[in-house]
Amino acid sequence: MSAPGVSRVQQIGEHAFVVLGYEPARQILSDRRACNNPSTAGVGEDPAHNGRGVSMQVCDGAQHTRLRAMIAPALSPKASDAIIAGMPAHAEALLAELGEHGSGDLIEDYIAPLIRRGIGRLLGIPEDDQARILVIAEDSTVADETGAPAADALYDYMSALVRSKIEHPGDDLCTELARALTDGRIDEAEAFGTATLMIIAGYDTTVGFLAMAALTLLLTPMLRQQLVADPDSNPIVVEELLRFITPTKGVWTRFATSDIEIDGTTIPFKSQIIVDLMAANRDSSRFDEPDVFNPARNDDKHLAFGYGTHFCPGANSAKRQSLAALNALLPRMESMELSVPVSELQWHQNRFSRRPLTLPVTIQR
Repeated sequence: MSAPGVSRVQQIGEHAFVVLGYEPARQILSDRRACNNPSTAGVGEDPAHNGRGVSMQVCDGAQHTRLRAMIAPALSPKASDAIIAGMPAHAEALLAELGEHGSGDLIEDYIAPLIRRGIGRLLGIPEDDQARILVIAEDSTVADETGAPAADALYDYMSALVRSKIEHPGDDLCTELARALTDGRIDEAEAFGTATLMIIAGYDTTVGFLAMAALTLLLTPMLRQQLVADPDSNPIVVEELLRFITPTKGVWTRFATSDIEIDGTTIPFKSQIIVDLMAANRDSSRFDEPDVFNPARNDDKHLAFGYGTHFCPGANSAKRQSLAALNALLPRMESMELSVPVSELQWHQNRFSRRPLTLPVTIQR
């Protein structure tokens, strides 16, 4: 949280800065002098040479615009309708099964399979592969010895999937990438890198958010009762949960292509810039009582999905999926309680976020 008298832009290394405040974060995220490709600032290799493809996250300018436009139809409200339409029935079936067992893991038995089906349909991942590949996708984001092999395995799988769509097309994003690859509108690095990014951004982030949202609601029975009594307020509640939880702590590292003056601090040319979205969303100069979860806040100008040209293109779809998941879950939570003390929960930590590894619950019949 940014407090009065505390610099909202801080130097954390010889050539590294962190942006903590809301307004400085918005400024950096919309400043073209803060680029995503390190080679543009002359401080590193072009990501196209790393063997894992190129995505919107690591490119700028015309290339970023072209790749973003390519996936836009797959993330449009109309395209999302097909995913959202089947979610209520699937959610009810998963929750009913969980209730019959009387206990289970709210992540493994509800959140993960619910979101897994949606991202599988979006990308055209065969149902038999979905559970295995999405575990690999989660592992690929971890900054330990498992991360690199998982990232390689995920890239190899998504590359093969896109190639397979050339001969066996479907109604999915990987098919569109295959067509663009065949037509010469994108190259292999862009096609495979985009497919890999979409599976991580579309699955890991949403599961992490819903896991933290579920934990928050399990621990606040009065809030749950309020939301069940007034379900029309749930879209506002989702926005406040996004601000309060901030599922992705920071954005991809930016690099200064010239000196940048921001909030009284000069960030020198070639510096790395880390934008802390969680700190920006808890900035007391922007949000009243930022560390308090307020279901009536009605403020959707948080930075949970970033800002500027790299604003998450799947934000609307993620919100709709999260709302559908919570709409089904909330009425059932009155009979749920954590099976273990919060202090005994294990955690999944990756480079950008943290969530419970499991959410064991007991359900009263």
